[in-house]
Amino acid sequence: MTPNNTSPESPPLDMQDVCLTSGDIKEIAAFSDDEIVVRYDFALPHDKGPYREGTYKFKYNSYQVEIQIASIKSESSDPLIQTIRDSAPSPGAVPELGELPYEAYSDYKSAYPYTLARIVIYPFRPSCLNLDTNGNPLMDYERSSIAGPPINEEKILALRILKFLFSSVIYQGTPSAAAIYDDVTYFHEFIFHRHRHVGIVRIHAFTSKDAYRNAYKHYVLGSEATAFAACLEELPDETISDHASLQSVILHVIDNVIRFWIEDRRLTAPFWDARRKVNSTTTPARPKKEPDIQPTLYFLLDESLKKYGVHVCREPHVGPGELDYICSYTDKKNNRLAVPVEFKLAHHNSFLDGLSKQLPQYMKAIPTKHGIFLGLWFKDEKNMHFDKPASYDIAELKKAVRTEADTINSSDNLHILHRIIDASIRPTASR
Repeated sequence: MTPNNTSPESPPLDMQDVCLTSGDIKEIAAFSDDEIVVRYDFALPHDKGPYREGTYKFKYNSYQVEIQIASIKSESSDPLIQTIRDSAPSPGAVPELGELPYEAYSDYKSAYPYTLARIVIYPFRPSCLNLDTNGNPLMDYERSSIAGPPINEEKILALRILKFLFSSVIYQGTPSAAAIYDDVTYFHEFIFHRHRHVGIVRIHAFTSKDAYRNAYKHYVLGSEATAFAACLEELPDETISDHASLQSVILHVIDNVIRFWIEDRRLTAPFWDARRKVNSTTTPARPKKEPDIQPTLYFLLDESLKKYGVHVCREPHVGPGELDYICSYTDKKNNRLAVPVEFKLAHHNSFLDGLSKQLPQYMKAIPTKHGIFLGLWFKDEKNMHFDKPASYDIAELKKAVRTEADTINSSDNLHILHRIIDASIRPTASR
């Protein structure tokens, strides 16, 4: 299972048109076109309805088409959620997709009822069956690295067929509007032999612009999205003219948006693996691992800094290794300014190495004298939810970070600023 639009050498920093494939493409590709049937399942946009339920059969160009339109009233009858559970990505295959719960990137956000469109087309050979000499789907990685992921032609075909149905005689009387490309960001593709039990399943996610960002916004903020946007509106205007002022803007955003939302508004759930019970075994809630937290912090940084024209890049290669984030800005003279942000979990065994070793090396490679070190703390005061690090509390950690930063700044003539954000689970005000 691999992303559809990425070369192995340079995965994207933001996701679009991810495809997970389960089954043997080479086996299906060996069949002739008239033996292949393709089915597409996706949610119809609620605001384009109402839709008339039923099964419709007709001919579209050279294809035989059968469309089923059905109302899905609950999770137990939802074929989309069943397929994603049966075809979940293998660990590490697409970390961001595995990190997001299904309802975040589904078009209907698991809000029932919704209207399902199931479109069967035959004979039809989808583009994924056009293979290179190694048996891999043909993909112009060089072009996609310049222009971004290509338009999904099969998705366009399915939407054109739907538009044809909605304007046809057999559908007259129901004012269903045609869906446009960005209305459908997530769909399932089933490719199988007409008479044999042979096939593959392909799950397409984020096939429209900004779908990944919107999914993360739903996952991180949910019903708080409007309040978060209002918080960003209250940020003061700032002029960025050098590395120091860029660093100041980033730190202001960390203090007044990210820290505020995590500590004061208690936006901590995206940083924790929830408590789970399987049979008689209960797994307590635990902080997520650093790679699983990085996408959430990236979203918060990037969403907050857009106001200032600051671009946030995740894990760029900067000589000595991979930096967590680099925040860059192009000034009026077309000079590029960059400030790195290194992030560590406070209970990491080598926590201070991120400040004393990694961050200074990245700053030298960029080059810049200004950097930010960001730590995330998870231990609560009573050690009820998490008890690491065992040997010190948050006040002692902040003191150690301040001492280390002062030493590095003084000895190497650097300007490293630092923050520790408390993402621990704390009791509500009513307790």
